[in-house]
Amino acid sequence: MAPLTVPKRPDDILTAVFPATPDKQTSTLLAKEVTKIIEAPTTYSVTFSPLLCPAGRNYLYTLKPYFWEEGGKWVRRDGRKNPYCEQAQGQKQLEQLALAIRTLAWGTSLPALAARCNAEAEHLLRVFFVDNDTKMLPEVLYAQCIPDKLEGTQTFVIAMRYLILVSQSVHFFKLPAALDAALRSWFRAQVDWMLKSDQGTRARDNGNNIAFWYHAIIRTHLSYLDPAASLKYARDALTGLRAARARPADLFADELARTRPAHYTLFALEAIFLIVGHPPAPSSAVVTRTGADADASVASTLAWLKELVKFAHTVKPGELEAVVEGEGRYQAQLAWYERMLQAYAGWPEGRRDEGPDGRGWEGGWLARAKVAWGMI
Repeated sequence: MAPLTVPKRPDDILTAVFPATPDKQTSTLLAKEVTKIIEAPTTYSVTFSPLLCPAGRNYLYTLKPYFWEEGGKWVRRDGRKNPYCEQAQGQKQLEQLALAIRTLAWGTSLPALAARCNAEAEHLLRVFFVDNDTKMLPEVLYAQCIPDKLEGTQTFVIAMRYLILVSQSVHFFKLPAALDAALRSWFRAQVDWMLKSDQGTRARDNGNNIAFWYHAIIRTHLSYLDPAASLKYARDALTGLRAARARPADLFADELARTRPAHYTLFALEAIFLIVGHPPAPSSAVVTRTGADADASVASTLAWLKELVKFAHTVKPGELEAVVEGEGRYQAQLAWYERMLQAYAGWPEGRRDEGPDGRGWEGGWLARAKVAWGMI
């Protein structure tokens, strides 16, 4: 089996939307990124996909990327994406919307651009979530379908995971009360559907990165809807994960058994850090007590996260991904989690920040990724 080739740029790494004050370098990059979004006459909608959902154009509709047609049947080739399955562009529209909203949220920290960021975010959010012709429905019934079956599965969480960036970012904006109410209703409907539907139950009980992403999505949606419930949900989810699979090798067992163990270990780690939440302390995710008990819980969570990252450093790329994750590329992605651990522990005085290491890719990290790095 021929190994995968190195992409021009690394994929975005989803992080908690940190409410930080950017340094001068990050502020300059952020201002450029914000200006590009504001000046581009672009809106996003699942209805803009060239291949719409047969059950209704307002549903998020995606096809499983690793399925290929062979002899009239669709078969799975783990780790190899089929270009045909990319014709359904709803997920791409969702991801572009979410990345834009995150950038605009951070842009509200720039006094000269704050008002324009707010206005642009309001427009984008209305089109994607509220306007009848273009809104996405909160129930994700038809994501990650096998091409010959109109049937969603538990992997819907992978298709919709970028919505995490939206539900974490909305509180940065000063939105009209009616729009805020509409957005809250939308995200509440999605959480309720995930908690009560058969698809949601299967995702929650899956046991691998699908379950981790399920918890990360609900945790972050609740942070917008009900912060206290979000903290409890995160604490309970993390407690359950640690109790069921105490050792890192057990927690990542399903990922290690796949054709791209390094890639899927990183993918699972990404979701776990999102469940924990943003600095200054992981107590936002795991502590409802005070005093010494709270300090002990924070220390325990940090120690566990460090253990997971340390283990991830030992994972060897599979044959299929040997080239993709070689020459320091795997370590450059793991550096994001080392950085978040440092943010949890507290940054030293006078630290020097040179940005994420993109030398392993021809195009390096995109400017928006450099902004995200700088905001940690």
